[in-house]
Amino acid sequence: MLATEAIMRALAARLGEDPEEWGLAGLGHDLDAEETEGDFTRHGAVAAEALAGLGLPPAVTRAVAAHN
Repeated sequence: MLATEAIMRALAARLGEDPEEWGLAGLGHDLDAEETEGDFTRHGAVAAEALAGLGLPPAVTRAVAAHN
């Protein structure tokens, strides 16, 4: 996950986006991998739900939720 965070931060910087938000999305994108065990109908949604209560920017949780 740390590699994905670094890649997302670099992409954001190159594209003129917010590296902090993109990095957080990269860090959390597979947060639910063990719980969903390859069930891609739930993967992303479960992680986004776990992240929702942390006060992260809505764009971060939307990006994680859309990651299937």
